[in-house]
Amino acid sequence: RVGLWSLATVEPVLLERAMALFFERDGDKDGLLSVRELEAVFDGLDMKDLGVDSIMDEAKAVTGDLDASLIGLEEFLGMLRAVHADEEDPDLMEAKIRRAFDQIDKNHDRELDKEEFKAAVALLGRSLTESQIDTLFNEIDVDASGKIDFPEFSSRLMNEWRGRPLS
Repeated sequence: RVGLWSLATVEPVLLERAMALFFERDGDKDGLLSVRELEAVFDGLDMKDLGVDSIMDEAKAVTGDLDASLIGLEEFLGMLRAVHADEEDPDLMEAKIRRAFDQIDKNHDRELDKEEFKAAVALLGRSLTESQIDTLFNEIDVDASGKIDFPEFSSRLMNEWRGRPLS
């Protein structure tokens, strides 16, 4: 399952910079970073005052070997989200989801068509088949209109944020 949640909870400019640094540090281009490389990415984002140190300490404790343990892009985006999101404030999350939706809605028609949605999924660095994209799109497009409106998008992401099972 694609972590659309990552798109909504990280500012677009930071997300773009973070992904560029992630891929820059991924020397062998396998989509994985060691904990040591990950630390360099966070250093490049200048986020030391946002609680990254505690996340990195936890990653080091869990993985043990800073060079052998690998972290993928989706895990990285989750860490970035954890640093950047206020997990206690639904109104703040709703506002972040709105900003993400508006950023994805390139033609500003207040709906996401399949091409806009596909571009957002690609931004996550995930390569999905057309069939997987269609399935995910159709899961979110609850009214089967062929477009995802903000309430559908927001409902899906708020449920992910709250940890509710997705149907």
